Amino acid sequence: MRLACKTLRLSFVFLLAFGTSAACSGEQMYRVAIGWERYRAALKAKVVHAADHDVHYLEARPAATPGHPPETLVFLHGFGADKDSWLRLFQAFEGEHHIISLDLPGFGDSSRDMSKPYDVAAQVQRVRAILQSLSISRAHFVGSSMGGAIAALYALTFPGEVASLCLIDAAGLKAPRRAKETLVITEGDNPLVIATEAEFDRLIAVNFVTPPSIPSSIKRYFIARAAEHHAFTQKVFADLRRNPVELSDRLPEIAARTLILWGDHDRVIDPSVGEAYAAGINGSKLVVLKDTGHAPQLERPLEVARELERFLDAK
Repeated sequence: MRLACKTLRLSFVFLLAFGTSAACSGEQMYRVAIGWERYRAALKAKVVHAADHDVHYLEARPAATPGHPPETLVFLHGFGADKDSWLRLFQAFEGEHHIISLDLPGFGDSSRDMSKPYDVAAQVQRVRAILQSLSISRAHFVGSSMGGAIAALYALTFPGEVASLCLIDAAGLKAPRRAKETLVITEGDNPLVIATEAEFDRLIAVNFVTPPSIPSSIKRYFIARAAEHHAFTQKVFADLRRNPVELSDRLPEIAARTLILWGDHDRVIDPSVGEAYAAGINGSKLVVLKDTGHAPQLERPLEVARELERFLDAK
């Protein structure tokens, strides 16, 4: 999407939010900031009922050129993230793309159901139902962490519907080796499920090499929202652990062109997993981003956008 302004000054947006009212709550400031970020990326918030969920998503649909409709890119976020976690990346895009960024069922503003499973295989089926409801029969898939595992399994399950894959610090494989900095996540010590300020601070520290600056009121809002859904988030993580996806033996079956992006200091999913994906998927390309943690789309949005654009243009 072509934007008049592509500078990614998130701090400016937060200052704008602060300036609206000294009495604004963290939630109000966050909504103002996110609303501005979506506007800058030409995205509209929408909702569809599919797969027994109310699914919220963002969409950018540029004007079609006669004979050359824009290609669809579907973005699948990681565990605990949401549709807005890609905003800085979207602002960095220079091409014209039809963008769909989902709040996966059970995350973000999408509905939750304690009686249903939310493992990777279940989410693959839901994503397909969502895309069918949006009349999307084929797309390029970009997935981060848990979303990367969903995208990879989608490519194996419905290969004709995947034009290409971009896997960003993706789950789905056992780490061939583990650096001493890589976390060992257990049910008793899981930095990805948070409910307190200390847990939030740890989450930020383990995900980024250079943690972002977050205003205290917005930080409190993030913590309150996480605490509200704490029990459900624990349930989803338990689903993922109970029904793990292990794609190692099936990687050669992935026929879609694949770009693999990885932060060299990822402490959540060891960079050796990126190497294993690259070794297993024929013709894939691995790009390791320097001084980057588990969320390159947030920490290095310009670099990720350029790599993704080059990959899409080279088809």
